[in-house]
Parts: sequence; C-alpha cells; structure tokens
Amino acid sequence: MWFETYNDQILQLLTKTTSQFSSYFDVDEVAKVVKAHKNGINKEKEIFLLLV
Repeated sequence: MWFETYNDQILQLLTKTTSQFSSYFDVDEVAKVVKAHKNGINKEKEIFLLLV
C-alpha cells in the first residue's frame, strides 16, 4: 500500500514543527494517528485528508 512505502516520509512531513501545517494541527496528535496506522489500526482516510 502507498502508506507502507512512504511511512517515514509521511511522518516527517506531517510532524515537522517548523511547517505552516504545525500552526494549525497538533503534531503530537498527528504523530499518534500515523503511528496507530503503522501498528495496524486503519487510519488511511485520516492520513490522506491530512496530506491533501
């Protein structure tokens, strides 16, 4: 799946504290979503929406 291929890059992109994204979203909570998906809980839709 797309997430497995780009897991590390997605986590880095969504949790970068110097990005504009981090001023709108709590990057710690975003990291929890990404890590939960990596651990087997389907969060594909949530991650996709954060990326678009």
